[in-house]
Amino acid sequence: QLCFDLRPGDTNIIVVSDPGEYQGIRDHLPGLLGILRFEVRQGLVLVGQVSIHLDAAALQGGDVWALVERWLEPEPRLRGSLIVSLDNPRHAVGEIERLGNHPQVVQVCLPTSVDIQFGEPRLRPIWEAMVHHRLTLGIHHGYGTRTIFGYPRQHIEWKALAPSHAMMAQLASLVFNGVFDAFPDLKVVAMEAGFSWLPYFMSRLDQQYVSFRDQVPWVKRRPSDHLRAHVALTTQPMEPMTARQLTALVEDCGAAGMLVFSSDYPHYDADVVDEALPHGIAGDLRARIMGRNALRAYPKLEAPRD
Repeated sequence: QLCFDLRPGDTNIIVVSDPGEYQGIRDHLPGLLGILRFEVRQGLVLVGQVSIHLDAAALQGGDVWALVERWLEPEPRLRGSLIVSLDNPRHAVGEIERLGNHPQVVQVCLPTSVDIQFGEPRLRPIWEAMVHHRLTLGIHHGYGTRTIFGYPRQHIEWKALAPSHAMMAQLASLVFNGVFDAFPDLKVVAMEAGFSWLPYFMSRLDQQYVSFRDQVPWVKRRPSDHLRAHVALTTQPMEPMTARQLTALVEDCGAAGMLVFSSDYPHYDADVVDEALPHGIAGDLRARIMGRNALRAYPKLEAPRD
């Protein structure tokens, strides 16, 4: 358990292992940004800003549902993500059917592993169950994300290349294996993989589609159109750019509806919130990035009421 020195008015974080403890802290510090972590063993379930590690046995029966009741229901600001095993699609579908109806569970989060292509036909029951429950697919790199060299000699090589390269590979797999054509309501959020590669990626996929579309007759739209309709990308890590450069990038590939704000706080490489977006972005584009695009990317989210 980790604690931080907090005072009323602070917008700091605290790491706790019990929902009751969190409730007491929140009542005392109503402005607290609650980032909670409860660690048990293996496996990973993300509940909004809550990170919960569970062993395989705990993923059976009512244990996960009990965690949802303990963490989500007392705190209406939190939203939950399920993590399921792609090695067992039948079990994954069962977990989605069991927990996906909860109004605060909005996402299935998967790592950008390079061992399983998300376009594989055997995974389609998972996407079908997600669409049925209006759950978004969140993709984030992890220890199974590797470069073309596997794990390179320097961490900086992995950090610079693996997340974005693996994300591009999985998005291309979803496009060219017809997942978006089969599930027109499926939404995907690409997390912490950058986005400045998007114009190249769209252009490259479209060019290859012109040359080889006869090999993928089930793909009925240009890849770039599929990406605009189905995919959002988080802004963190924000690469150095001016408002003019960001606006030009967005306009170049028609991505005004594709960027969603993130900061990665409190990680060591987080974007400082007041510098997480370039100053001087037009009001409409800023409003899209800071909220409206997230409502589009997560069908179960609702805009706050005045």
